[in-house]
Amino acid sequence: MTDLFDNDYHLNRSRIYHGAQQMNAPFSLFTRNTDSAHALPMLHSNNLFALGREIRIMHAGEEYRLRLTRNNRLILTK
Repeated sequence: MTDLFDNDYHLNRSRIYHGAQQMNAPFSLFTRNTDSAHALPMLHSNNLFALGREIRIMHAGEEYRLRLTRNNRLILTK
């Protein structure tokens, strides 16, 4: 029984570690439209929500939550 718990723990820790490692390289998440010289960088939502349907965003010392709903809409709350 303990071995099963240990394995689950390590699997979850691995998932968390790899997710954090990806988040430390934010520019790899962005793409640029090369059609225009003034194109804005684009962040794809599937990259944001790769680990779940809700993420936390820190902005100006405040925490916000961005949630993907069942209807595939985004909700940002403070």
